[in-house]
Amino acid sequence: MRALPYDALATIYDCWIQGDPARKACHDFYVRWATSQAGGVVEIGVGTGEIAIRIAHGGCNVVGIDVSEPMLRLCSTKVIREGVAHRVALCRMNAMQLGLCNVERIILPFRTVGHFTEREQRLELFKQIRGSLRPGGLFVFDHYVLDREWAAEIAGKQTLMFESTAEDERLRILDSYEFDFGRGIMDCSVQIESSRHSNKTIREVNFEFAWVEPVEIRRQVLAAGFEVVEVYGNFDRAEFASTSEQQIWVLRRPEQARSRI
Repeated sequence: MRALPYDALATIYDCWIQGDPARKACHDFYVRWATSQAGGVVEIGVGTGEIAIRIAHGGCNVVGIDVSEPMLRLCSTKVIREGVAHRVALCRMNAMQLGLCNVERIILPFRTVGHFTEREQRLELFKQIRGSLRPGGLFVFDHYVLDREWAAEIAGKQTLMFESTAEDERLRILDSYEFDFGRGIMDCSVQIESSRHSNKTIREVNFEFAWVEPVEIRRQVLAAGFEVVEVYGNFDRAEFASTSEQQIWVLRRPEQARSRI
C-alpha cells in the first residue's frame, strides 16, 4: 500500500490537532454519544486513538480502524499505556472496502469525511458503512460548513497550530490552505519545523481536503440508503440552522429494506 500523508504526520499528530479550535468539543461529543448507550462502537479513522481511548475508559468496547500503519502503531502503544487494551481492538483497513457486518454503531469523527475528496468516493463510503451496519444500526459523522469569508481571509497565510519552546528541543507546526471553490477542495500544507540543539529541520506534508455542503451530504446519504435521525449545528446538539458552523449527522440503517414498486 502506498505511503499516505497521515503516515508522515503520525508522530506529530497529537501536537498538531491541539491548534484546531473544534477539537475538544468534537472529541467530547463522540465520547458522550458513545458512552451514553449500550453496546460497542467502530471508529473509522481512529488515528492515534484520542477518542477511542476515552470511549474505552467510559466502559465501551471499540474497534478502531485506519488505513495508516504508523498511526495505528502509535495508537496501539497508547492503548496499552492507558490500560484499555482489553476494550480496544485495532485493524488496518480501507474504509472503501470495509470487511464488517452486523455492527451496532459506527462513528467517523473530526471531519474525516473530507479526506474522501470525490463525490463518487463519498457515496461509496456511505454505502460501505450502511452495508456494515445491522438493521437499525447508527452511523454518526461530522463536517464543518465552510465560511467563505474566513477562507478568503486565511488563504495562503500560515496559521500556527502548535509550538513547543523547550530549551534543547523545539517544535513548530504551521498550516496553510489554498481554496478551489469550483471543485470544493482545499489544498492543505502542514509545515513542521523541529530543532534539537543547533540542528534544525523543516519538512512539509501536503494533501487535498474536501468541504461538502449539507445539501450534498443529505443527497448522498439518502442515496446510500440511510435514514436521517438528526442533524446538529454544533457539538452541543443545537438544531442545524443556516448560520451553523458545523454539521453533525446521525443516520440509521432502516430496519427493513425499502420496497420497490
